[in-house]
Amino acid sequence: MEKLKNTIKGQFALMERFGLTAEENLLIELLFLTFEGKCKDPLVTYYNLPITKTGLREVLLSLQAKGVLLKSCKIPNKGEALDIETLQFNENFLK
Repeated sequence: MEKLKNTIKGQFALMERFGLTAEENLLIELLFLTFEGKCKDPLVTYYNLPITKTGLREVLLSLQAKGVLLKSCKIPNKGEALDIETLQFNENFLK
C-alpha cells in the first residue's frame, strides 16, 4: 500500500510540474508500456473504449505543446496510423 501511495504522489507531482491532465498522464504511461513491451495493445484498447472522449491526436498535440514530447515529432492526422517509433520524449521530461 505504501508503494502505491508513493507512486500516486509521484504522478501528482509530475502532473503538477507539467500541467498534465489525468488523461495525458495515462497516455504517457501507456506509451511507456508500449515502448517497453513493443506491444500496442494497451494503447489501442484504451482508444477503442466507448468512454474515451478525447482523440489520440489531440492528446499527443497537447503533450507536445506542454513540452513532454519533442516539437519535431510527427503527430499523425486523424485516421492515420501512429508510428510509436517516431515519438520522442523531451529530455527535460525524462529527468
